[in-house]
Amino acid sequence: MATVWSDAYWTGSYTYTRVQVDYSGTSATAILRYTRTNTYGGATGAGTPAGFNFGGGWANMAGVTFYGQQTDAEICRCGFSISQDGGTYSGYTDGQAGYLGFSGSVWIPSQWTNPSGLSVSITEVQTNGAKFNVNLSSYGNPSSADGRYIEAGICQNNTYGSPYRFSTKQNVKNATLEVNLSSSSSLNIQANKQYYYGAYASNTKRSTSMIQSTFVTKAYAPTFEVLSVTENSVDIAYETQADGGHYSKKVQYSLNNGGTWVDGDTVTTGSASAGGFTISGLAPETTYTLKCRVSTTAGNTVGEDITFTTLEDCKFYGEVGGVTKRVEKLYGSVDGESKEIDKLYGSINGVTTRIF
Repeated sequence: MATVWSDAYWTGSYTYTRVQVDYSGTSATAILRYTRTNTYGGATGAGTPAGFNFGGGWANMAGVTFYGQQTDAEICRCGFSISQDGGTYSGYTDGQAGYLGFSGSVWIPSQWTNPSGLSVSITEVQTNGAKFNVNLSSYGNPSSADGRYIEAGICQNNTYGSPYRFSTKQNVKNATLEVNLSSSSSLNIQANKQYYYGAYASNTKRSTSMIQSTFVTKAYAPTFEVLSVTENSVDIAYETQADGGHYSKKVQYSLNNGGTWVDGDTVTTGSASAGGFTISGLAPETTYTLKCRVSTTAGNTVGEDITFTTLEDCKFYGEVGGVTKRVEKLYGSVDGESKEIDKLYGSINGVTTRIF
């Protein structure tokens, strides 16, 4: 049981009244009290009883007689029902001498309580979003499962709400929620850009929300292309997509299935960019699988693998249709006629070696 009081209302030179409301859940009792400062005697008449207006309906109360000096005396009371959301209520009396006529209001505190213990953490950063773990200690009151939910959101500003994207889960206190470009609302989440993230919980009557911190999305993966190959090297061209430009990006490659990564170039702009580099020290006549990725402080994003094969050693090569190919036939002029040369020798590191 809880109690609230209205303000004191003066109703004459010697008298004031106030309203006491005792409530538990949706049941309440209003009590009209008065203090008299002189010895006047009077009564609230039976034909004009005291009354209260609660939620739009008048509740009448029997009259009472009062005499002399009294303090905080009860005149009359009535029971009524209140909404769980609370409300403002007024009342009056119509005494014979008019000293107890009053008007006023009483606020009944709400019975609803907010969800509590809300927290959120990042479990995975993506290029256009992230995964979050959301926890809630209690849904508060009402605790009915109808319509309750927890929510994770990515926000443009340091305020939970629009512009943002969010994902929800109903009737649970713990969930992993993924927020990306397919989530609700319409924030354009970009790669390599800083955002705020937070959480929200609702029990249909009350809600709570919070901004936890900031994070930066990953950058987009690069694309690699083989430009040319020799016996022991390969020339690579790369392209990066435009993004938010929050972090500089390292373009990296691996030739041992991601066991080690080597820096190719560093890209400092958020605009689309292109470049290239050479990988040396390769073995002849060997097929390699080249992995590529872009690395930032926010994490790594791996692109598609490509394969290439280095050329054979001690051979002649030429370009045919833009592709490097081994020269297998060579022609020369003998007595004015074109003849195929079926044997050719050259010097490699001072040693005479047959080329073909």
